[in-house]
Amino acid sequence: MIGNLRLPPVLSVILPVYNAKHFVEHAVVSILQQSYSNFELIIIDDGSFDGTTDILKRLSSQNARIVLLIRENRGLVASLNEGIRMARGEFIARMDADDVALTQRFTDQIAYLHRTGYDLCGTAIQCFGKSELVWRYPSTPAEVEVQLLFDSPYAHPSTMCKASLYKTLGYRNVFAGAEDYDFMAACLAIGSKGR
Repeated sequence: MIGNLRLPPVLSVILPVYNAKHFVEHAVVSILQQSYSNFELIIIDDGSFDGTTDILKRLSSQNARIVLLIRENRGLVASLNEGIRMARGEFIARMDADDVALTQRFTDQIAYLHRTGYDLCGTAIQCFGKSELVWRYPSTPAEVEVQLLFDSPYAHPSTMCKASLYKTLGYRNVFAGAEDYDFMAACLAIGSKGR
């Protein structure tokens, strides 16, 4: 902070939430405990009515990095696009209310994007609960392009992307439940590189 001017964070994390009282605190805490700290956490409460809002209000009152928007239900795509519009960082990371992130996630992803010059990246994910299966995703731009022929080449809540790409493309509400696939296809269509 310089004087009264608040410098923009390098990273904006977008977390849409809807009725997730059993999971959301773990998700938020996993973000707040990241080894990389220059981020804002934009949480959009999309009309929750199960007690989620009270949890989010408490968490946001305890940490200045949280930007909390509470409003009526508009759906996931509207929430994602609203978060993108609010984002001030050079990069945008996605997170879901029922996921947790390892503490090195942001440090590793930002370093990777700087090192490679890629526009976006994702990570492998490990299930928890009854299954501890690890899902791995493509590790080169060529593999990403091939995977996109069949399925999404990224675990959506593990992605990090240049904010300029998100702000240019945004999410479309064309294919219900496949907004992530549509976004990734649009990224590749304009020549974006990632893994």
